[in-house]
Amino acid sequence: MKYTWQVARESMRIFPPIFGSFRKAIDDIEYDGYTIPRGWKVLWTTYGTHYDEEYFQDPLSFNPGRFEESVQPYAFLPFGGGPRLCAGYQLAKLNILVFVHYVVTRYNWSLVTPEEPITIDPLPFPSLGMPIKIYPKLA
Repeated sequence: MKYTWQVARESMRIFPPIFGSFRKAIDDIEYDGYTIPRGWKVLWTTYGTHYDEEYFQDPLSFNPGRFEESVQPYAFLPFGGGPRLCAGYQLAKLNILVFVHYVVTRYNWSLVTPEEPITIDPLPFPSLGMPIKIYPKLA
């Protein structure tokens, strides 16, 4: 299931399950000519790191192989990280892997609209909801 998990991780890198979270500035921060005062809330977004070429080469392409090696700490954060890591992370991982296993081994499926456009408002989402045809595999 190693490759399956790489595919799942790459999917979550491109379409993270969380948009981001707020953090509190513990010191004054100078950024691009602006000062963020100590105590202010700062919004961090997963897209800011998941799509950054500093952390992921060719970030707009789907490449599960990028997870063959470990990634830089705090560069891949679909469930947060550090002491604020989502408590359900391991359960979510298990659910994803079991779900993918059963869909792949027991069902055939196809996209109803293979060339469906992705709209971004503010998050990427299939414009028609990505309907699929699904039917059991015959033995």
